[in-house]
Amino acid sequence: VEEYLAAYRGLEAAPIDALRVEAALSLAALYYQEVKDYGAAAEWAVLAREAARADGDEYAAARADALLAASWIETPARKMTREVTAPEPHQRLVAARELLGRLEAFHARRGEPYDAALQYNNIGYALYADAAYD
Repeated sequence: VEEYLAAYRGLEAAPIDALRVEAALSLAALYYQEVKDYGAAAEWAVLAREAARADGDEYAAARADALLAASWIETPARKMTREVTAPEPHQRLVAARELLGRLEAFHARRGEPYDAALQYNNIGYALYADAAYD
């Protein structure tokens, strides 16, 4: 983690570009997948999304939003970090499903079936996590 943080900090003084976006996305993914610190993952996902939007990279912004939604699914209801507050359990999972639904539609419009299917599957996981089997 420290090496990734150092790399990102080295890019902070430069204008936002694809490298900075990828560094923030990498940190979000690292905190989510390896460290399992879902609050930090959510914080980095928000940072990555905003950087991607500033850089005009819609796909990277969608990747960041997918990590944010996944973090919401995995996180108990509480303040996640100083920047990102998770809604209450049911509302948090509803918000994750809604975000994933928007992402599914985004990828479908762009002709990205793998990415759309991944979001569809994540919606199912959010339903499972919310015990919404009907």
